[in-house]
Amino acid sequence: FTAEKLAAGIADAVVFSSPEAVFLFGGLARAGEMLFDPVRKYVDLKIMPIFRGTVKILPSGIPENNAAVLGSAALIWNKTSL
Repeated sequence: FTAEKLAAGIADAVVFSSPEAVFLFGGLARAGEMLFDPVRKYVDLKIMPIFRGTVKILPSGIPENNAAVLGSAALIWNKTSL
């Protein structure tokens, strides 16, 4: 059930943003292939055919406690850099 709901959200996000990859972290990443394999399967079932096979679903390599800080820093960097 969790994999299906997560896959539906990922499929929707891919359609409007067309990313090369979706990174999961925290408890989701710690679940490993037990979660990633079904999520990948359900994404392929739920996504529009034109987007099938275009996005990788991977665990994040960023330590969990650094993700929020790095995301905030990236937003500031993008707002202030020319």
